[in-house]
Amino acid sequence: MRRYWLCRILLFALVMGLMCIPARAETIQQGKNLVIGNVFTLSSEILDEERPIWVYLPDGYGESRDSYPVFYLLDGDIHFHHVSGIIDILSEYSHMPKMILVAVPNVDRDRDFLPTRENGWPPVAAADKFRAFLKKELLPLIDKKYRTRPFRILCGHSNGGTFCVQTFLEDPDLFTTYIAVCPGLHWDNELLLKQAQKVLKNATFKNKFLYLTTSADDEGAIAPTMDFYVLLESNSLRGLRWHFEFMEKDDHLSAVHPTIYNALLWLHKGWRLSESTLEHMTLNEVKGHYQKLSQRYGSAVPIPEGVLFNLGFSIQGHGRIPEAIEVFQYGIQLYPDSPYCYEGLGEVYEEAGNLELARKNYETALKLAEKNNDDMILPTVRVLLEQVLKKLENKQPATKTQSTTSFM
Repeated sequence: MRRYWLCRILLFALVMGLMCIPARAETIQQGKNLVIGNVFTLSSEILDEERPIWVYLPDGYGESRDSYPVFYLLDGDIHFHHVSGIIDILSEYSHMPKMILVAVPNVDRDRDFLPTRENGWPPVAAADKFRAFLKKELLPLIDKKYRTRPFRILCGHSNGGTFCVQTFLEDPDLFTTYIAVCPGLHWDNELLLKQAQKVLKNATFKNKFLYLTTSADDEGAIAPTMDFYVLLESNSLRGLRWHFEFMEKDDHLSAVHPTIYNALLWLHKGWRLSESTLEHMTLNEVKGHYQKLSQRYGSAVPIPEGVLFNLGFSIQGHGRIPEAIEVFQYGIQLYPDSPYCYEGLGEVYEEAGNLELARKNYETALKLAEKNNDDMILPTVRVLLEQVLKKLENKQPATKTQSTTSFM
């Protein structure tokens, strides 16, 4: 029902928008730029050069007090746009948490990513120095500059994937998750494969994740990557969750996007609880589910706001009003700067006949929606507040209402 009314509102908004299109193109005025990130420059003493850093902050970062995991992306100038889109859409639909994306554009990728020289190339191989730059300069700066959680993802493609694998083997605690897309494990007579044979033999990890792919046209890199997969499978690697995928329908370049998309879904399996699943769960059961995820990731995982929102309405729909109130109050405790659980709590109080508390929560939701420029929930809250004010004025008995907003 909530989705039905949401569709009607969106359709109405679309029609009104079309009606407002000017008849002549000459009347269209230049609007504001659409900005998805910002750039700053880090003066690196280790690398002895200026390094541009591109940053995407999740929607609502400025209005919230939350902390976020950080996704570190190599070849950042190439992949920033599509990776920020993956993160945005998967987090928007509660398949994963919102994240900060830190993209590191290239200056000299072969120098920075390759561990050694092979046949005289590259002129300088300085992967160790680049890793020191990440560890001692970039990561501490990001943690100081932004509200971060102790959950870091490193993602690299091709030579960047080679660097990713080497970092996983030599300094696994630097990141929580490693996404190595089509790494060149054939480099220097399969140097990293030989290193892995030694490292993985008696390795113990703590809450680490590795996602590894190779594509159909990776030629000389396919066999050593497959051998790396066999090493992972044949060793009992405590504390490590890993996944290997052969991208047989992709080439070396097209494999990047689906690898990252699939890796993030795999990494956050169980993050989103569907509405049908929530129909049979209590708040304590949901808390227990995310406590288990916290143990998996090695850091606290708060229940996503969308899950609490849908759980509250599910419990309300079963007539368990006190439990629904508890859910929305818990959501407000976790997300005090968001209007959604205030709106949900208002609906529950209205159904219970407590119009004054309904009014107070609608008013709070309205203020937050206006402050956050949240056009998704703003029309709904205005209508609900107007209705409850009329009821209070006329002292009419409360009637059941339904929210027109839904977390997908």
